[in-house]
Amino acid sequence: MNCRIVIADDDAMLRIGLKAMLPWTQYGYQIVGEAQNGREALELCRKYQPDILLTDMKMPETDGLEVLRTLASWPQKPAVIVLSGYDEFSLVREAMRLGALDYLLKLELSPSRLLQCLQTVQQKMSRGQPEEQGAPAAISRERVLRNLISHFYVTDAEMDEALQRAGVRFETDEAYCMLLHAGDWFRFEDADEGETHTLQYSMENIAMEIASGCMTAYCVSGKTGELYLFAGLKAQYADRPALIRRTAYRLRDILRQYLDINCVIAIGSGTADAAGLSRAAGQAAEAMRRRFCLPTDGVLWWQDVSLLQPVSHNAAITRCSSELYAGLNTLDWERTERAFDTLTETLAHAQLSHAGMLQAAAELQNGVCECLERYGRTARQALSHSYRDLREILTLNSASDCIAWIKSMQEDIALFFSLEEQNAANDVVQQAIDIMEKRFAQPFSLRELADELQISPGYLSVRLKKQTGMNFSEYLMQIRLRKAQRMLRTTDKRIVDIAAQAGYPDQFYFSRLFKRATGMTPSEYRKQGGDA
Repeated sequence: MNCRIVIADDDAMLRIGLKAMLPWTQYGYQIVGEAQNGREALELCRKYQPDILLTDMKMPETDGLEVLRTLASWPQKPAVIVLSGYDEFSLVREAMRLGALDYLLKLELSPSRLLQCLQTVQQKMSRGQPEEQGAPAAISRERVLRNLISHFYVTDAEMDEALQRAGVRFETDEAYCMLLHAGDWFRFEDADEGETHTLQYSMENIAMEIASGCMTAYCVSGKTGELYLFAGLKAQYADRPALIRRTAYRLRDILRQYLDINCVIAIGSGTADAAGLSRAAGQAAEAMRRRFCLPTDGVLWWQDVSLLQPVSHNAAITRCSSELYAGLNTLDWERTERAFDTLTETLAHAQLSHAGMLQAAAELQNGVCECLERYGRTARQALSHSYRDLREILTLNSASDCIAWIKSMQEDIALFFSLEEQNAANDVVQQAIDIMEKRFAQPFSLRELADELQISPGYLSVRLKKQTGMNFSEYLMQIRLRKAQRMLRTTDKRIVDIAAQAGYPDQFYFSRLFKRATGMTPSEYRKQGGDA
């Protein structure tokens, strides 16, 4: 007989995702209803008598806590699994106190975790035990450590009891927490569930193998691509901080070598008690969030960043970027290069937050691509890296990574400038000049000329200015006046006819332009034999 399930969440996309996450009937489950608020969830529970209710904590009309309070008075009620965000653990604690049997973090939802949670709850239901006393030690330990990094426990005594029950013990009076963050995890997004599970498993195995040589160590996964490593150094080691640092660097190097994972490791302060473990995990997480504040070689100590106050915006970065775009738009490489150098120097000391650094990188990427489009080029055509792809920015783990990414862009832009100078630039300008020489008497615009050459008007304008010292209008006027001068010297045509043949139907306008350019009227120029 299938285990019947009701899903309750006000987010329609999450409900759709949950339904698509498992082949439910294959595992013996049947979704009998879904609700978008707590009131509907209770109605469905009365109607279908489900075995399990998967419910969000925050919903309109009736929230998850009120649902649990209502269910408490029912003689026949479903087992409850609550869905929560990382910022909702106070609600999760209250939900567990009210009778929820388990919880799932929305940002960590995966087929394997969902299935494991459902099966664990079924085991509890069959035993009639709300606690994990009969669960395998490994499962219990994982859950306890997950609760610890999420600051689930209210008191130190509660945390101590849970750790002891899970068999988490250290052989020393000083333990550390390392948080490993694989910033380029998104590269594996196209892999199936089995492949990503294997990758995560390999990451955990490597961490445990390296740490266990000199430590009593325990691992638990955090957000996607994150791993918490709790390590108690064995008593014979004296300089424990130095050993922790060496271990972190070794972990970073081996994960890069064997799994091709670019990892940043943050370390919380050493601690001698259970309360300190939770604090150390929080410090490691906060250090990881502040990793963009300063350049790093991949290992961060909480003490190194604890006094930094990240900012979301830096006006100097905006000014540097604007100067860079100006250099690109005028094909002035010296100006562009200076702007790149100033930008990277500014970023190194900007103390930007994660969000601030990503925003700065995204804006730079967008600005550079817009400049390239002026020259009839895309980022794909002009640059060797995928700067057009915003996902590449998500691989930036630190300020150091961001600076290296910008320097790589700078190298590509330098090559682009060089090739542009060597190749098509002169040919394009010459083609434009040839067309203007042939059609000078006809009315046409810069855009029409650029369209004929299949390039952007901006690119043509910049190239013409750079090669001739004049913009399109100035150069076309020069051609027309030169043709008019020749006709004034060699023919006896009327000035009104010469003006029209030179592309100026208005004789008086032509005369003003001619005098401004030569210092003489057309008549005076003719009388003096063309000496200007």
